[in-house]
Amino acid sequence: MKEMKMLIFDHVTGDDIIDFDPATGLWRYPEKPRVTPELEIMARFTLPVRGSFTEVDGKRYYLYWTADRILLFRLPDGTEYTLFRHLSDARFEDLRDGLKFEIVPAERRDGSAIPGYSTVRMHDKTGTLLHEVSYFSQRYLQLYMMDITPFTDRDLGTWDFFVALKDAVEKISKKCSSEQNESLPASRIRARTGERCPLDGFWLVADSVDYRIEAKQGELMPSSQGRNVNWEWISRELIPAGLFTD
Repeated sequence: MKEMKMLIFDHVTGDDIIDFDPATGLWRYPEKPRVTPELEIMARFTLPVRGSFTEVDGKRYYLYWTADRILLFRLPDGTEYTLFRHLSDARFEDLRDGLKFEIVPAERRDGSAIPGYSTVRMHDKTGTLLHEVSYFSQRYLQLYMMDITPFTDRDLGTWDFFVALKDAVEKISKKCSSEQNESLPASRIRARTGERCPLDGFWLVADSVDYRIEAKQGELMPSSQGRNVNWEWISRELIPAGLFTD
């Protein structure tokens, strides 16, 4: 059976990858086991595993990059909101049209706090509430506090999908160009196996498998898992410290 080619992982586990069809909302597990590096959503536009999902009361929320490098937030009912478009290097275009996210302590109708829960709210540019959901955020805080692995770039958003969503919006918005970018083409620097590396830096296998290297200009680009592949250069601004040294 042919894969749907929208591979997304369970945010809290960091793996449990599914094969998702955005057009229908259907999903299944891939035929072949897949792995993906620990990389925040801002830098996932070139990877085959393009985003993550979480479940709240059995309903799924998704955050992922499309093939044309648009970052989408998808609600359980299938409603999609465009957030950003990757242009080139570490530059993005803001497509939110005033969309904002906030995370606050969850409250009952009488105003009393609901212990261990947070509420995520999404507003449009006029302040109108578009969506809200309360979830058991204490679970993710406990996982964060118990983590003893030596990853300096891990934070609460590594486990909490909604914190990662809010953080991504804040980080990517700071990298948006102030110019009118609608007609600006995305410049992608690529090199085929056997070609000379055109630029020093970090390289990922473009739209194929999660494999990465650091290469120097003039070096021959290698194969990946015995195959000739297309490599794509990624700006250092998008790569967490330590990713290429594991």
